[in-house]
This record gives sequence, C-alpha cells and structure tokens, in this order.
Amino acid sequence: MTDAAPRTLRAALDQLPTLPVPPHARARRGRLADHIRATEGLVLRADDPGALAAARASLGWDDAALHRFVESGFVIHTSPHASMNAFGQRACYSWLARRVMDGSAREFLRPIQLRTSLTHNNLGDLKWRPYAWWRRDGGGRVVKDSLFSRNHAVRHKTLLSQPPVDLLAITLSTTDTHAARLASVARNHAYQCVLYRAALEHLGGCTAPGGAVEVPFDLLNRFALADSEVRPILVAAARASGMKVIGPDGELAAVPDPGDLTPASGAPTQYVGSNEVNFVLTYLLAPGVVIGGSHMAEYAPAMHGRIHALYASLGLDLPVPSLLPVVRFPVDHAMPVDPEGRRVLDASSVPNTLAIAVADHGAGLARLFDRLLDEPAGQVLGAVAVFGGAGTERVSGQVLRTAREQPGL
Repeated sequence: MTDAAPRTLRAALDQLPTLPVPPHARARRGRLADHIRATEGLVLRADDPGALAAARASLGWDDAALHRFVESGFVIHTSPHASMNAFGQRACYSWLARRVMDGSAREFLRPIQLRTSLTHNNLGDLKWRPYAWWRRDGGGRVVKDSLFSRNHAVRHKTLLSQPPVDLLAITLSTTDTHAARLASVARNHAYQCVLYRAALEHLGGCTAPGGAVEVPFDLLNRFALADSEVRPILVAAARASGMKVIGPDGELAAVPDPGDLTPASGAPTQYVGSNEVNFVLTYLLAPGVVIGGSHMAEYAPAMHGRIHALYASLGLDLPVPSLLPVVRFPVDHAMPVDPEGRRVLDASSVPNTLAIAVADHGAGLARLFDRLLDEPAGQVLGAVAVFGGAGTERVSGQVLRTAREQPGL
C-alpha cells in the first residue's frame, strides 16, 4: 500500500508518473502526422485559405504542434464524443489535461494532449445529446436549438454521415460566432463539432496554443488501415472485439471479416473500430495518462488487461497508461449559471455546458476551474489506476491489490 492520498487535486496531478516512450511509438506518431497532412482534405475544405489555416492551428495540425506531438515525452489522452455540447464534468477534461501538463518537472518532456474524438456516435447519443445545442444567443439568453430530428427512423444516423449545419445563420454569442466561423470549413457535422469544441476550449483557456492534437477515431482507423505495421494489429484487435462500417444509409453495420477491410487511405468507406479497438490503436502511440469518466473507471481495468494480452500475443512491448477518472464534478461551483439560464437547462434535465460557460466567462473559465486545484482531489477524481501490465496497478512503483484502494488520489 502507498502512503495516504494527497489532499489536493494539484498534488494528485503532480504525483502522476510518466512512462518511457518507445522509439517505435514515436515512429508511429511521425507516420500518423504525415497521414494527417496528406489527408486533411477529407476533414477540412480548402476554399478559404485563411479559415483553413485557423482550423489547422485549432486542431493542432500545424507543423509545430505535430512536431511536438511526435517528440513529446508525455501525452495526455482524452476522447470526447462529437457534439455541440459538453455537459458538466465533460467540459473540464481538456482543462484537466492542461493542468496535468503543467505539473512539476514536466516541462522538459514537452507534454501535449491527444484528443481522439469519437465521431461515429449517432443522433440518439443521450450522454452528449448531439441532436440539440444548448447555448447563449446574441442577447445573452440561454436557449436550446433543435439541430436534428429525434425520430426513431433517424436516431441511428452517425454524425459523420450528416452534412454541416449552417451555424452562422443563427444569432450567436460572440464566442460562438468565433467558434462557428472556425468550424465552417468542416466537411460534415461530426468534424464541425470537433472544430467547434476545439475553438471553445482555446477561448476558455482550457487548451494552450499548440497544446493539443486532434485525431478523430475515424481518422485514426483510416491511418491504421493504410499503415503496413499497424494494419495487422488493427485486424487482430477487430477480430477479437469487432469492427463496423458506416453504410450508405449513414448507420453502422458490422464487418463480418476484418481481414477484408479496404486499406486505401483515401477510400470513401469509413470503418470504425469498437471501443476496445480504438484504445488498442491509441495506446500504440504511447500516451502516459488517459482522462475518462466514471463509466471508463469501471471497464478500463479489464480492458487494459485484454489489451496487454493482445500486445503480448503480437510481440509488442508497450506500457499501458494511467487512468485519471473524473467521477464527480461540482458543476454549480466550477461553472455557475444565472437562475434564468438554470431554468432553461433544468427544463431539459441537463447541467451547464461548455458553450454557455465560455460565453459567460471567456478565458476566465480556466481560472474558475483552477479553484478546484487546492480542494480535496476526491471532489473531482475517483481512484487513479496506474497500470504496470495485465491487471496490475502501480503507484510510484508499489503494487496495489486494487486501484480503488487509492480513493481520490
């Protein structure tokens, strides 16, 4: 057992261990960066060079950010769903990643956030509610816009299959106007959501300039299919836990034999792995910490054990990253909203959301979140699981029987 858990969130973040980055993981990052450069036209329209450059910088697809990603000694991974909303604790993940990056003695590692947005979610995603948008309008009122029908006939359509929404036709707040303009170069609504959220997180001070690289899971799967070294790993993982394809109807369908996947990087067919396949691919890039929610805190230990076993069966020697679970979040304290806005949100049974918080506080949002750093870590975090291998959790080299024996670490 370890000593008593740190009393503050700041201390818990500072104590997170770093992992060595194997040379082959850096080489994969380099090939992925080249793939992003070569295929960005599948994500972004190029008809407005100025808007394209701004979108590239927001996604971390400029040369400086991609170089930092390749060379970084400490990558912090987050995986939000594509949506115009980020409710409650989901609004703080990038801020938390930035504060992990700011931890003591980490600057020399050139830390960076890797954000692998899940873009193949469907319109019926009840955790992120992409069918609607809660925001402040140009007059400062909290409003809800219905973006898509919730009819049963369309709820299984993926966001990747939906065209961009004309956001600039709506009366918007100043911050949303900026974010919507940046997102206007997206090829579909999923990428529009990714760009919109990235812009908000920069405006709110939650992401530093050049501090994050966005690699949507569909793009990561496309890279894996095109890469001669990664493709066999993807196929092995997909045979174990499943692979899907977005059909002509915009819905997901199972792939009977993952060995038959089309490898061409520019192919119009969009393959997406299961949750476990996507983490198999992500961990090939050697992140040091994964930030997730309470659901991930439940399934990650078993999943990490299976991933470790798969890697071992393929002759791969890769460390499995620590899990930093955000299982509770004092929303009213960290991102307060006025009583009238609260009534609108309560009518939909949703907590405050990133768009409203950034409209209200701008770059001051990160400073509001910073108040949590000197409060008990247990107000935000569950048990921090530091995995040393298949089913083994380690903190500072000491083996624990269970990660839950470190509450609030």
